[in-house]
Formats: sequence, structure tokens, C-alpha cells
Amino acid sequence: MAAHARADAARLAAEIGAEPAWRRATTRIFGSKPGTYGSVLLQLLDTRDWRENGDLADVYEAWGGYAYGRDLGGESAREAMRDCYKRIELAVKNVDNREHDIFDSDDYYQYHGGMVATVRALSGREPAAYLGDSSDPSRVVTRSLAEEARRVFRARVAIRAGSPR
Repeated sequence: MAAHARADAARLAAEIGAEPAWRRATTRIFGSKPGTYGSVLLQLLDTRDWRENGDLADVYEAWGGYAYGRDLGGESAREAMRDCYKRIELAVKNVDNREHDIFDSDDYYQYHGGMVATVRALSGREPAAYLGDSSDPSRVVTRSLAEEARRVFRARVAIRAGSPR
């Protein structure tokens, strides 16, 4: 990370100045525009108004490309976000409760799925996708997205098989 920040700052310094270049190069927290919520991927998927990962990535960046952190209160930072996302090798989503699962809530595919699609579109690589289950803090478990999908699917099938008809 430090090597990437130094390289990005050096690349950007001539264009925007040393101090702003360093700030942009070290920006790592991105989210929705202040006062808004969501990634709008739900609407895009519901309307089937997309064709490829790049379409999903464009919307994910437009709605989630705002920087947060020290002295950053949600400034537009799509270029900084792109610089970071091009390098992502591992996309992780934390699950801290068992009230819903990855098939119940659109947050999983809007945020985790949006991140994976954006990484794919920007880098051309498939990032590893994992979910961290911290619903029981004394027993945190990490599973790949595929493992979690199988686990939830099996549980739903078992519940249906055991229910009265």
C-alpha cells in the first residue's frame, strides 16, 4: 500500500501539486455522496439496463466514488477510487448478524457485488470474494462467496425439506 501511495503521488504531483497528490494517493475510504444512501445497482439490475461489468462499474463509481477520512467529508473522488480498485485482489464483506443472509438483502450484491464487478471492469481480473461472519464475535468465520452461497442454499433446502406440506 505504501509503495502504491508513493508511486501514485509521484505520478500526480506534476499535475495537481505535491500535497493534493499525496492526499489523493492515500485516500482509501469511499462511499455514497453525503446525504444519499445506496449504490443504485438495485435499480439498474431491476430494469435490466446493463450489458457488461463496465455498466455496473460506472454506476457503482458514480454513486460510491466519494472520499471520506481526515479532512474528507464526501468529496467526489472517482479517479482515486479507480486507482485503488484497479489493485484490489480480495473483496471482503463482513456479516455481523444472522437475521438475514446473502440472498435476503440487496446490500450484499449492491455493495460486495458492485465492488467485484468494478474490480473486474477496471483491472480485467477476477478478485477473490469472501464473507467474514462475525455474528458470533467469539467465533469469527471466513468463507469464500461460493462457500457461503452453498451453505445458505443447503440450509434453505433443508428447512423446506423439513417443513410440513
